Amino acid sequence: MSVEAVVGAAQSRNGGPGERPLHVIVHTAPGRGSRFWWGLVVLALIASIGVNVWMYDRQRQYFSNTQPPSERFHSGDQFTRDKLAIIRISGTIMPPFTHRVLEDIKRAKDDDHVKGVLLTVDSPGGLVTDSHQIFHRLRELSVLKPVYVSMGSMAASGGYYVSMGAGPEATIFAEPTTWTGSIGVIIPHYEVAELAEKLGIEAAPLKTGEFKDALSPFLRTAPAWIARKSRNWRPARSTPRKTRSATG
Repeated sequence: MSVEAVVGAAQSRNGGPGERPLHVIVHTAPGRGSRFWWGLVVLALIASIGVNVWMYDRQRQYFSNTQPPSERFHSGDQFTRDKLAIIRISGTIMPPFTHRVLEDIKRAKDDDHVKGVLLTVDSPGGLVTDSHQIFHRLRELSVLKPVYVSMGSMAASGGYYVSMGAGPEATIFAEPTTWTGSIGVIIPHYEVAELAEKLGIEAAPLKTGEFKDALSPFLRTAPAWIARKSRNWRPARSTPRKTRSATG
């Protein structure tokens, strides 16, 4: 029966005086299509919450305070007191990885039973400050104990930098296929000074120093800037005298 027929029947029954009005309530069952879309929305919401919780947990683990360095037997006589420490530097040099490496270096430095250190490097580099911190701590360690370096598939940029922390007398082992070197910092710079002149655009910066606008795309590379970079260049002081290539 349709809604109109139900309402009409109710009105005909409610004709006598003193009779209470009859209220008609019609329930309409939802169709299958609406159920499907509501279920899809609920599933998408649950999936979104799950992904966000997983990402939050991963971020919390990554940026959480690292655990103190642990000691694990590698090879040799497990009952001897004297030992060699292996410090591994792999991946990008950045927090919180840097803190763990610094703690490893400190432990090897303070442990009187550690007679030498093998530094294994397999890194494309990383942050300048973090690389310098590791380099500085390794230089302090190399004064007290011999440090040997083993380069993996890559020891470039900051990876090469920390390897130099072993000191000028250190022995470095590298594979014939090791990618190393590439030390320094690169800053991409695009120059549109000639295009600006054609369009009638002139840059008029207000600056407090000679080189404050050195990276401005509207500024031609000044000879003074090139000359200053040449004067500031210095060869690395901690370049090892000998580097051995590991084969086999």
